[in-house]
Amino acid sequence: MYFSFKLQIRILPDMRSFFKVGKSVSERFCDTLMTIMKPHSDKKLFVDVATARQVLTELYPNANSIKLVESGYDNIVGLVDEKYTLRFPRNEEARARNLYEVNILKHIQGIRVPHVPQVLSEHVEPQYLLMTYVPGEHLSTAGLLALPLDQQTEVAQELARFMYLLHTTLAVADVVTAHEQSDPGDEEWNDYLRKTLGEQTLPLPAQDVLAKTYYERWKGCKSSHHAVAVHDDLHMDNLLFEGNHLSGVIDFGDTKVGVVEQELRQLFRVGDHVLDDAIVEYSRLSGLPIDKESVAVWAIVQELAAYSLRYFRGDTDHPGFVRSCGYLNTWLPEVEWGK
Repeated sequence: MYFSFKLQIRILPDMRSFFKVGKSVSERFCDTLMTIMKPHSDKKLFVDVATARQVLTELYPNANSIKLVESGYDNIVGLVDEKYTLRFPRNEEARARNLYEVNILKHIQGIRVPHVPQVLSEHVEPQYLLMTYVPGEHLSTAGLLALPLDQQTEVAQELARFMYLLHTTLAVADVVTAHEQSDPGDEEWNDYLRKTLGEQTLPLPAQDVLAKTYYERWKGCKSSHHAVAVHDDLHMDNLLFEGNHLSGVIDFGDTKVGVVEQELRQLFRVGDHVLDDAIVEYSRLSGLPIDKESVAVWAIVQELAAYSLRYFRGDTDHPGFVRSCGYLNTWLPEVEWGK
């Protein structure tokens, strides 16, 4: 059955209140988005893939290219002519995360290299965000490791420079305020690791000993350096490249207060060469000593927790569980993981 949406993009619905004295423009922009993103009727707020495609076609009838990315857990993503990105949340939880990300992005719009998303407008019924397109292609870990060593070093340095730029641009207080204004519903690391590693008992005694050992090591290292605002999800799927150079960073929905070693943990998965070069560059920029062992502990406890979570859910076919088995069998080979 064919039906049509009345597409009304609400960018700045009340210009007089928007320019009212007393708040910064960015704060008023955030307040405006928070108001208009609240559901206010019983109309259909969340769409399926077919409806998202229809919305895109109605919005951009003259577009040369409309692509849908359907694989995300939280959002259906539409890409229009490599100019615009439309993010359709799948449910209320995804909508809350999107609003939280809006609150984060408004503080880092000055970052231009690499590109980060910019919010252009928001629509309520159905729900979607209109954002700038972030250029680039994904580069797999295998693809990165296939590059000559000097190019791997360049990538590591570019990542370290982005991390330092983010950590010095986005204030810890702004992240705390964003959580208060629009709680993304994510679980804090303390609670997540306590439940999955501290309270759960893994099936093999040797597995559980390792899990408890690394959990205790994590509790000792997680607060060893001053707090910064971290992206906290800088794996390869959230990085975009052009000509083997970092061109964009996406998905700021997991941003939180943390430490530098926590931010670097994804590079532990890539390998020593890239991680070591990133540590050297970050230390050069910041003047801070970086504890590589703490980076390793962060990476290992993350995979141990993911392993525990999926195992006790009976979700052992999940790609996250399979991934954790692969990493743990490499990093902690004294025990067999996945049995």
